[in-house]
Amino acid sequence: MEENNVWGTELEIVACADLLKTDIYTFYNNSWIKYSSSQICSNNFVNDQAIYLQHNGDINHYEVVTAVKQKTIDMSPNGLQSRQEHEKKYEISRKSEVTTKKMKIDEDQMNDFLNNTESKVFKK
Repeated sequence: MEENNVWGTELEIVACADLLKTDIYTFYNNSWIKYSSSQICSNNFVNDQAIYLQHNGDINHYEVVTAVKQKTIDMSPNGLQSRQEHEKKYEISRKSEVTTKKMKIDEDQMNDFLNNTESKVFKK
């Protein structure tokens, strides 16, 4: 995915969710799709925080979502919704900066994880 015109598919998103042990939600066609490490193994521990992305289908690109809120309905004096409010149910805010959460992992845990990963990947 470091090449131009190459993007992650659902498979890469699920793999990333499994690697990070974090749910990843993508917003597409006015609904949220959840990708989770538990889709690979139901016994996997998953962090309580998640990553939220908005899928732009026109260019097959994902943007980081930093805030999500349901829009309030603006009623006109005659009691009808405005068309814009009706068509766009959710407001999604995007920023170029992403906040991260530091996790404390000791060196033994990291070495066990890396050794376990290498044995699965390079197994003959």
